[in-house]
Amino acid sequence: MKAAVRWISLLVLLALSLSLPINPAGVVEARPLADAIPGVSLALPTTGMIGEPVTLLLEFDNVHAADVGYGPYMDLFLPLSGPDGLTPPAANDGLTMTGASYLGGSITNQILLCPAGTSVTHPLTGLLVNCPAAPGGFAVPFTWQMVVFTLPFGSFVADQPPATVTITLDMSDYADLGTPLPVLANGGFMFGNDPLNNPATDPAIIGTTVAASITPTLIELVKIYNGPEDETATGPNFPRSYTINIDIAENQIVSNLDIIDELDNNQEYLGFASVTPPPYTVIDLPVMPGPQNPPDNNLDIRLNSVMGGLGTADASLDVLFFIPQYDANGDEVITPETGDDIFSCNNALTVGDWSPLDPRDLGGTDNAVSNPAGCEHNLEDQSIAIQKSVVNLTDANHSPGDILEYTLNIQISDYFAFEGLNVLDTFSDGQLFDTTFSPTLSFIEHGTPTSGDFALTNYTVTRDSPGTGETEVAFNISAELIARALDGQILGGCVPASGTGGGDPDCSIYNGGASVGTITFRTIIQENFTDTYLPGDPSVDQGDILWNDVVVNGNVLNVANLVWNGNTEDDDSHAEVIIARGTLDKSIYALNGITPAPTPVRVSPGDSVTFRLRYTLPNSDFEDF
Repeated sequence: MKAAVRWISLLVLLALSLSLPINPAGVVEARPLADAIPGVSLALPTTGMIGEPVTLLLEFDNVHAADVGYGPYMDLFLPLSGPDGLTPPAANDGLTMTGASYLGGSITNQILLCPAGTSVTHPLTGLLVNCPAAPGGFAVPFTWQMVVFTLPFGSFVADQPPATVTITLDMSDYADLGTPLPVLANGGFMFGNDPLNNPATDPAIIGTTVAASITPTLIELVKIYNGPEDETATGPNFPRSYTINIDIAENQIVSNLDIIDELDNNQEYLGFASVTPPPYTVIDLPVMPGPQNPPDNNLDIRLNSVMGGLGTADASLDVLFFIPQYDANGDEVITPETGDDIFSCNNALTVGDWSPLDPRDLGGTDNAVSNPAGCEHNLEDQSIAIQKSVVNLTDANHSPGDILEYTLNIQISDYFAFEGLNVLDTFSDGQLFDTTFSPTLSFIEHGTPTSGDFALTNYTVTRDSPGTGETEVAFNISAELIARALDGQILGGCVPASGTGGGDPDCSIYNGGASVGTITFRTIIQENFTDTYLPGDPSVDQGDILWNDVVVNGNVLNVANLVWNGNTEDDDSHAEVIIARGTLDKSIYALNGITPAPTPVRVSPGDSVTFRLRYTLPNSDFEDF
């Protein structure tokens, strides 16, 4: 008889027609030794913009090895009042919930006010909940917003996947800058170890409270390098730029906003562009010409006033520069004998004046600051550089039979010269060199362009099979240029055709323009790997990665007489494609045999629900489906 009663009670629970008591947070009760254990975890960003939405992930799980818990729920405590809340005449300056969902759908929740130092009646248990104490340093009286989530399960077994509720929080536009806002949560089983409402013999089970916090921020800086692969060949023929974006919390106003770029002493300033929003004032410019040591190599642009809005670029500044031959101390940026790479550290910061919207908070000068730690960008300065890219000429799915076209871009520093220039490209098993397409080379040196197919004698294709299945393609650039009746030496833009005759190149005396080249070739994605694959899985199918590595190297010449000095220098790059994976969708196809199912779907005990699983295959290659 009791089993029947338990089953009926469980059906009622599933129909969500009961709201029965659960144990409140902080109440400790004597329990049997064998209990389900409710556990929750909080995934909350460490920082969030004042006045902007915040996403919180609240996860529930039964962390016991075996026992079942009945009627799972979660309690969430948000600092509604904030540090100054309930202090007239201003409003609360903490966090509130604005929405919640589970698996994309709604989830039952109830919101209560829970004043610190008092108790409230839990909406599901009827028992008293002791409201958490006010956070240290916060104004009192203090009130928490308590949100009770009823999970859509009659029970929760130990091996059931955790249930994650996605919660949208609103951070008050009065939030105190830099003052962490704590968030607390716990979980429980409202019916304890059985589905009956019998708290006298089987009280609710309460989990341990967990905590997290989020710190309100006002302003953020992001620097973007507008160049290839975080590297550059040196010299004025390779101008580069940075974009500095400033994000300000929505509807907050910062005045006298300085955007400062601190160029390294081996970065030569060329100017600035695209300052938004106007108007602005130039506070400081790097000393020109030539790089300087900080602070004389700093750019400072002051914007009169900026209001935070949508997006992450409420203000922006573009800084133009190149890597010169000498740094601010007169030393060679790159050692001319070796051509070895070095790095340029670029730092940026922003600072302005902010008056909080909250009349209880004080404004100030230079109180809106974003100065990320370390270098915002490390640029690799090179005597020779190469970048690889790949495009699928067939479609976007990367399937067997598709043709991949690889492009290799090469740059020679304005201050260097090379001979014996070679490119070695290695691509993975699962690809085959496309012999129907002739590899091409285009190059320009001192303003003289050349382009065309590689001669068959100037490139070789070697496949390691049996072995790794990898293919090496060696391109002899110097030999190809000689075959085109050109000099096999590659000279930088500021190296004269007969050499400098002594001393370093001087771009003010001679500058023939950038020396750059491009190689293109193609591969075909194969149906099967030949040599390197997991046991029993030779098919090239979804999720497989096809990679391609490349190295360019050359003999470093003495720029005075264009004779090899015995050193070589190289650079590398990488590209890859991933065979497209399928996508799985799940939907409710019918309710009680009627299709389409109504929207929204509401089910009751005894209903028949038909699910549809649909898997979309981007290609026909798969295994163990």
